[in-house]
Amino acid sequence: MGASQSGGTSADASSSGQPNSSDDIPYTSYSVDRQGMRDYARISDRTNSPAKSSPKLKAHNSTGSPAHNIIVVAEGNAPSEDARLASELQKMRDIPTFTPLIRSTPSLSSLEEASAMDKLDHRQLLLVCLRYQQHLKQCSEAVSFDQNVIANRIKEVDAEVIAMTNLLSERQRKYSKVAERIQKINEMSFTLQKVTKNVNQLIPLMERLNNVLPEEERLEPFTMRKEVKS
Repeated sequence: MGASQSGGTSADASSSGQPNSSDDIPYTSYSVDRQGMRDYARISDRTNSPAKSSPKLKAHNSTGSPAHNIIVVAEGNAPSEDARLASELQKMRDIPTFTPLIRSTPSLSSLEEASAMDKLDHRQLLLVCLRYQQHLKQCSEAVSFDQNVIANRIKEVDAEVIAMTNLLSERQRKYSKVAERIQKINEMSFTLQKVTKNVNQLIPLMERLNNVLPEEERLEPFTMRKEVKS
């Protein structure tokens, strides 16, 4: 039957003058000429297209192999998309599930999950809360102690600052009085300088006036310095 079909197909191809297509050739599971199969596999590896044959292969089959031999290579089965999705779903099913601690959560969908919450020991939870309470108490005591120490230290520093401020204020008042006295001394010195200048101007005038007077009415020479007795 295969020989008759191949003969009829080759006759049709020779009469039409066109190369045979894969749609016109019936599928077969075995080839008589193994050499043609090896050549076809070699050319298919070079072109990286197992489903289609190159023009060189068709020319080789038409000239080198007999006309009644038909070589057909079926496409390989590609990995199914359903198989890949099935593996992904299996991985998701393998992920462990966790239930919430609160029993009234809407995510509890079965009675088994709700009954599992009854197995939680309240005594252990109470111990955890008591331990946390003790830890907070210790922290508060430590903070309170440090706060008291800092408050006492602040009071001591404030007292020292107040004492230092009072001392500086007292010194400032003393310095103000001394500055006032110094200002008075400067004023007195300026006044004495004016008096000395005026006296120095009056002495020559007094000497002239004394020289004009008669000898019996003349005065003694005027001097500002005291005579030092030896």
